Amino acid sequence: MTQIRIQYLLFLVSILLYACNHKQDSASITPSPKPIKEIEAKTNQRIYPAQDLLALYDSVPAFPLEVSTSIGDEDPESAAFLYKGKEIPRALSIVFDSLLYSREDRPYKDEVIEHTEIYATKKFYISPTTVALLTRVPGDYWSSKMMLFHFDLPTGTVTQKYEIAETWGDAGDSYIKKSIISKTKNNQHRITIEVGECHPLDENLENFSCVDSLLEGTISEQKIAFSKRKRVKETSDK
Repeated sequence: MTQIRIQYLLFLVSILLYACNHKQDSASITPSPKPIKEIEAKTNQRIYPAQDLLALYDSVPAFPLEVSTSIGDEDPESAAFLYKGKEIPRALSIVFDSLLYSREDRPYKDEVIEHTEIYATKKFYISPTTVALLTRVPGDYWSSKMMLFHFDLPTGTVTQKYEIAETWGDAGDSYIKKSIISKTKNNQHRITIEVGECHPLDENLENFSCVDSLLEGTISEQKIAFSKRKRVKETSDK
């Protein structure tokens, strides 16, 4: 009788050991859910930088809007300069790197840049998910170029770039590009880009050859669709 009890107890112990081992194996296979805080942190990393970037831009109050970096006798750092803007810190300006720099000239990801010389100026919504960011970026001598960037809100990325204003001059050569952005009755945005370019014909800088051209386009959610460039005026002083 005692022997039967011992065998019965051994049988029960073996069943319990099997059940415990099976439970441990199942627990090791089942992936543990990610902590809620970790998920929220990754989401915030994607959203908050975009919000911080957009907060630097002033909304366009009304259309039509003339965009120009011509400053005349004004200092580009003067408050009188309409498109002075706010300098974008490196942590946020990195979003423009792939469209502003070639692969060779692109700053390192962790490179410390005290002054980016990239300025947030104006913004307007092209669609509920796309914002046009008018951003002043470095030219040959100072931040004289104005770029229109398409910023995609769902992904927090810049998808397109267009140079819509520039002011440049050196040794008699001059190049002035300016734009007028308007809004139609159908809530479409149109852009007219005027370009004036002059070059000296003599060393004394007394005679010049100048060409004025015009480019028109429609700003859509995906891109700016331009029509053919028009040469509207050509002059030569001799």
